[in-house]
Amino acid sequence: MLHRRAINIFLILLLNLLLVLNGYAAEWQELSIHDAVHLHLASSELDDPGAYEFGRYGAHNLFDHDSTTCWAEGVSGDGIGELLYIGFEENLETIFIVNGYSKTKNLFYKNNRVKEIKFSIFVGINKPGYVSEICVFYDAIKFKQDTIIQLEDTMAPQEIEFPFDCEELKQFKESSLQSFVKSHTKELEDYTKKLEDLGIKKDELNVQYIMLLEIVDVYKGSKYEDTCISDIWFSYGEEKR
Repeated sequence: MLHRRAINIFLILLLNLLLVLNGYAAEWQELSIHDAVHLHLASSELDDPGAYEFGRYGAHNLFDHDSTTCWAEGVSGDGIGELLYIGFEENLETIFIVNGYSKTKNLFYKNNRVKEIKFSIFVGINKPGYVSEICVFYDAIKFKQDTIIQLEDTMAPQEIEFPFDCEELKQFKESSLQSFVKSHTKELEDYTKKLEDLGIKKDELNVQYIMLLEIVDVYKGSKYEDTCISDIWFSYGEEKR
């Protein structure tokens, strides 16, 4: 059985190899994201049990609204450069983050907390049926803008205004879909024909916003080097409600 950490490392390395930072959009790249609990992918996690199990410090803990659990990155050192991919919907207004391992004040200060975090946005396109038991496969393309946010060193939930223009993202999403269809016309036609031959009705392409969070700097823990985040959740505008 393949371990989740090995799969995640391979996917992150592939993504970083293909990433282009300049221009309105980067090259298309392949991205695989876990769809259990919430659409997410972490580059590492502490005490990773393997691909088919939820670990004690897995990224799924970010979405349980329970500050007694956390995601803890699993690499040696402070986790600078470790990544989180998280799916979200249109008209995102506010990001809420509970920093550190907030189960107790003692654990909060013993472990690292995130000091600076970089936000990037991707549009991912999933062709119908391109899934596995644990993942959804996307062709992903990066939005032009990145931004770095400094978090406070507190156990209280932190409210971050979504640092991107939603209308620009909608235009980027639409242009990305058109570009993808244009550049993959033959592939999509062949795939549709295969579905028809199998008697399967063709579904629409699934277009998904994906947020990338990268640890840039940390508040050092008094005992451990593991960098932790307890919870993340989103608030949306009127159109989403």
